[in-house]
Amino acid sequence: MSTLINLNSESNCTRLNLTYKEPRIATTQIELKAQLDFILSITEKTNQVTQSVKEIREYYQQIKQVSAALDSKNEAENKLINAGKSLKKGLK
Repeated sequence: MSTLINLNSESNCTRLNLTYKEPRIATTQIELKAQLDFILSITEKTNQVTQSVKEIREYYQQIKQVSAALDSKNEAENKLINAGKSLKKGLK
C-alpha cells in the first residue's frame, strides 16, 4: 500500500508494509494470503467473464448491423442474413 505525505508543500510517496494481525482471529498469515489469492483469482475470472460478455454484445450488434444492410433479395446475401440469424440465436 502506498501513501502520500505532504510536508511544507512537498509531496513524498512512500510504500508501507502493514502487518497488523487481528488478535481475536486465529488465522495464520499463510491462511490469510491463501484467502487473498483466492479472492483475487475470483476477481480476475469475473473481469474475464465481464469482458467476454461485452465482446459478445459487440458481435451481436455487428451481426445485426450487417444483416440490416444486406439485401434479402440477393441469394448470397440472404445466406449471410440467415447465418447471422443463427449466430444471434447462439449468442443469446
